[in-house]
Amino acid sequence: MGDSEQKSVPQHIGELVEIAKKKQEECKANFWKLRIGDHEMILRDQAANIINYLTKIGDIAIQFAPPQASIPWSTIKAIMQVRFSCHP
Repeated sequence: MGDSEQKSVPQHIGELVEIAKKKQEECKANFWKLRIGDHEMILRDQAANIINYLTKIGDIAIQFAPPQASIPWSTIKAIMQVRFSCHP
């Protein structure tokens, strides 16, 4: 019997949780950073501002678009907000 066959389901789940935690820590350590002079800016911290500006621009532009464009814009706007709210 192989090693994976002898482990119980809770052990497999525990290993998966540990792997996920390690990957999460790696992602936190590797956030995109931008250095401007003596200042270091983490782009993730600016995500709320970027999404806010894109939403405002899209809301203004959609007023001049054909009526059919409102449904796709609503979907895109919702996806941007959900993706941002899911990431700490």
